[in-house]
Amino acid sequence: MITQHMRALRQGSTRELKAIQAALQKERAFSLVELINSRLPNPVRGFDSKALDAVSEADRVCRETSNQVANGTWVPFSALQVRDLNTTTGAPLVNGKMLDVLEDVLRPASAIVAAGATVISGIQGGNLILPAADAALDASALWIDGEGSYGNAEPSYRQITVTPKTIAVELRFSRMLLRNANIDFEMALRREIVLSFMGQIDKAALIGDSGNHQPDGLLTLAGTPLVEAGTNGGAPTWQHVVDLEHAVAAANGDIKAGAFLMNAAVQRKLRTTQRAAGLDFIMNGEGAGLAGYTSRVSQHVPSNLTKGTSSGICSALLFGDFAQLIVGFWGPAAIDFIVDGVTQAKDGFVRIVARADVGVAPRNIGAFAVMKDVLTS
Repeated sequence: MITQHMRALRQGSTRELKAIQAALQKERAFSLVELINSRLPNPVRGFDSKALDAVSEADRVCRETSNQVANGTWVPFSALQVRDLNTTTGAPLVNGKMLDVLEDVLRPASAIVAAGATVISGIQGGNLILPAADAALDASALWIDGEGSYGNAEPSYRQITVTPKTIAVELRFSRMLLRNANIDFEMALRREIVLSFMGQIDKAALIGDSGNHQPDGLLTLAGTPLVEAGTNGGAPTWQHVVDLEHAVAAANGDIKAGAFLMNAAVQRKLRTTQRAAGLDFIMNGEGAGLAGYTSRVSQHVPSNLTKGTSSGICSALLFGDFAQLIVGFWGPAAIDFIVDGVTQAKDGFVRIVARADVGVAPRNIGAFAVMKDVLTS
């Protein structure tokens, strides 16, 4: 049941992505600059009809696949990719092939997606309810006695609620800059929007607080397994790394998308700390892996935590099966792009508001383990 439910959601996301990318492949002149210019009460220059056709086609596909209408214009994340950006950029490509899952589109801009988080789009209505087994396994099995009767072999299930929260990114720039915009400005605008959105999703997934209209993060959720360095914190050791892995493996068995997340200070400490006397460093100088798993560095992994007398100087280190972390988009995998050429017109500025409704939640909190008291100096 669980597998089928998630498969249906994932298939919908894939269909949406492929439809959007097929449209972008046909209309290869997509341009945010042209979209902005066309929505101004007094455009700063003439229109590029091909670029506007591409914008309209992308908006149409998003609207039809999600059955939702944007307040402004739907701009899919696929269209905001900055790989090999040029004047004829269409859908994103990797090694000449179309991206076929939403994670591929978002991975370059998000640490949690790069770590293996599951991304779905096209969600409609209120909260997304996902089933999950209470036990580590999704099914129970028993030997049958000689009479053929069964014991209590029914697994118990619970519900995981993924609640949509709104992310809004606001940018402003001068009409003169827009008038003289070139491909560099187009690239910078795309990059800023994608990095701002995905950075907020990463931040919420790690340290979000529902009291501040955010999803609850892995470091703030009650019940996340904890590995401690000491009463007042402590330097990370190889034993801590092994203990984090063990906490997740003991609760879940097979780890499908195991990854470590850390900040730059923790990474530096692990690269200069030996596993034991005479052995190599916890993180060696080759690659970015740790204990055979992927590792990712994110500025949103905090370095200002407190443990005992170590006030405001502790860092976090996380390990988890990130396939168990759900990132859901209500509506299409796109931003609602609104151009405001009026509010700050007297100052010669154009204001952009980009919004999206996103939910983040782990299906199983036991799929993650955290340290909150790592000392790096």
